[in-house]
Amino acid sequence: MSNNFKAKNGITLIPQDVSLISSPVEGDIAVDLAGSLNIYTNGDWVKSEVVSSSTVLSTAGFNSVGDFSNNSLQPLIPQFPWTSPVKLADPVDPISGTGSAASWSPNGEFLAIGSNTTPFITIYQRTGTTFTKLADPATLPIGTSRACSWSPDGQFLVVGHNSSPFITIYQRTGTTFTKLADPATLPVSAVFGLSWSPNGELLAVSHSITPFITIYQRSGSTFTKLADPAVLPAGNSRGCSFSSDGQFLAIASNTTPFIIIYQRTNTTFTKLANPATLPTSQVSQCSFSPNGEFLVTAHDVTPFTTIYQRTGTTFTKLANPSSLPTSAGSISWSPNGEFLAFGTGFSPAYIVIYQRTGTTFTKLANPSTAPTGTVNSCAWSPNGEFLALAHTITPYITVYQTSSEIANSTFLSIPKILRSGT
Repeated sequence: MSNNFKAKNGITLIPQDVSLISSPVEGDIAVDLAGSLNIYTNGDWVKSEVVSSSTVLSTAGFNSVGDFSNNSLQPLIPQFPWTSPVKLADPVDPISGTGSAASWSPNGEFLAIGSNTTPFITIYQRTGTTFTKLADPATLPIGTSRACSWSPDGQFLVVGHNSSPFITIYQRTGTTFTKLADPATLPVSAVFGLSWSPNGELLAVSHSITPFITIYQRSGSTFTKLADPAVLPAGNSRGCSFSSDGQFLAIASNTTPFIIIYQRTNTTFTKLANPATLPTSQVSQCSFSPNGEFLVTAHDVTPFTTIYQRTGTTFTKLANPSSLPTSAGSISWSPNGEFLAFGTGFSPAYIVIYQRTGTTFTKLANPSTAPTGTVNSCAWSPNGEFLALAHTITPYITVYQTSSEIANSTFLSIPKILRSGT
């Protein structure tokens, strides 16, 4: 990442203590609490005159730093277009069993892969296009890892699994992952989904037994369970997703209405009215787009996906893509919201990638080298350069790299923001 990138219209920035940014790399750009731009150069953050902070804040739609409230950092990240993806060489140390979950650290340096065999979580450190397996954590998850998720600042890695305590939370120091003490109140059953609020304060955990959703509030390294929502999901919650502004939390369920959407006020979650058109069957995953405008679901009966456009608190079903997925699957949005990856259970591709233009989703050509089995999880890297898939057949993990280079002055445009009082 070079230092000659300029801020452009549409970027959103989060002022914060830049010294807290986890693992910055040469050329990273961020805004500090005073609203000044900083570039990470020669191992330190240096204030820059790339563009004035007032221009940046105005461009991002904010009048002053005071519009922000206790946010975690979000450095600017230049974005890769997604063109003619190429499969990378498999890691020298592959995972030992079925890949069941995939998650990138916020800076793209680490890739966590959950699996159904010990050690149940494998963490790779990426250098260029090389993925080197780190030493396993001293304390491992217990049982198949069905979900894993990094905190927005990269300090914590949470693993959801099918045996008590059902979640394992690690704190990262460099390349060492230390298990934290379990929360005082644990999920009551196997965990299928995890989602952090954009500022890293809240962690949503979806699971298979009532109350089906457990929400924690984080203070330092302590996770405290919040009161359950007044209206709970009606059945097994198989996935969850916070919107990028932290105002909404969607829950995927195996029981009608199949998708439950809450609006958040501080630490209270109020169920919204169901969308007028519901998914046709049990939903296995759901995901908000990076700008919070779209909510996509993956479900078990054709058309296998239902995509909603959000206007305020109303979710309206869009027309189905002209080329549908072949089964239920996993979901991942590219960081700029232009592409949607949909993992499936059928060959020859096992992965369907759509390009979004407005409200139209057009299927792209399949990668020239397909994954070898059902894709249980897919995850785009924070800069859109890599797409990682966790799947059922050896080598259990496949990573694609786009053949495109960064377009000059193209930056991530994700409003990872919580406004004051929300």
